[in-house]
Amino acid sequence: MTTNFKKVLPGDPAHLIAAFELLGLKEIVGGKHEAQVVAFFADAGHDWVKDDETAWCAAFAHSMLGRGGIKGTGSLAARSYLDWGSSTDSPVRGDIVVFKRGNSGWQGHVAFFLAEVGDRVWVLGGNQSNAVSVASYAKSSLLGYRHPPLASVAVPVSAPKPASRALIEAVQKALIAKGYNEVGKPDGLYGSKTRGAILAFEADHALSLTGQPSGDLLEAIMAAEPREVPQDRATGKPENNAALKATNGQLGFGGLLGGGALLGFAEPIVKSIEGGAGLVYRLKSSIEPIVDLWPLGAVVAAGAVIYFALRSRKAVVEDYRTGKLAR
Repeated sequence: MTTNFKKVLPGDPAHLIAAFELLGLKEIVGGKHEAQVVAFFADAGHDWVKDDETAWCAAFAHSMLGRGGIKGTGSLAARSYLDWGSSTDSPVRGDIVVFKRGNSGWQGHVAFFLAEVGDRVWVLGGNQSNAVSVASYAKSSLLGYRHPPLASVAVPVSAPKPASRALIEAVQKALIAKGYNEVGKPDGLYGSKTRGAILAFEADHALSLTGQPSGDLLEAIMAAEPREVPQDRATGKPENNAALKATNGQLGFGGLLGGGALLGFAEPIVKSIEGGAGLVYRLKSSIEPIVDLWPLGAVVAAGAVIYFALRSRKAVVEDYRTGKLAR
């Protein structure tokens, strides 16, 4: 029943669409801070906040409203939105929702309304489990629904500057060349990955946090030194990397196949395994009347599996240590 809450629907306001584009953005655990979260504070006029640990639900709301041409409160207090816009008992998607939080009279949480279901209110907001997410809260914690002001003023820092596809692609390629691989594929399309990489570059080089591609930004990127790879990354290995896990599995299979053939018990092992190993077994059975080269063939096959797995494993680790794998 909650599936439709997690996507843009026809008629959604611009600020809600902008918020959906950042769905899944998370804080960074540890000493580093998510540049896009830090940028929300700058959008709200609090560029002195340089971390993603300060409560940022109100900063996120202000930043998204600005992208839709609506001026927020600029305050980092969620309850400041209780005096913003106009009160409504019939909220529509994109309206502001303010909830209680904690036991104090000043704490709160602010997000964008999506739907009411039973005794729950579904919202899209920032700093929900340390991320931009869709979540539900009990109506018992509801403080109020607020509809945007009839006359709203856009926040200048939030208004994106138009950029051509060629310029965006050039910025993407320049960022990748400098080690900002979180851009992903350089396709000339401006999205959350490109914005995040730009913000990371701007934060690393003490530039104004805009997240927007431009000719000046491209020049700055091209003139910058390559991104320094942290020591723990330069000497470590990626965790929970699917490619690395796959190569480790191939190494294990190759060792099992080759060792089993040499010791004379590979046949029952291979016979019990489906897929590629099963194919090897069936091939062995078909040529057995001609010549029984099973042990030698198994050793050769195992050697090939191990060789290519080691090469793949080395490439994955090298990409990680040089920063080519997205952070």
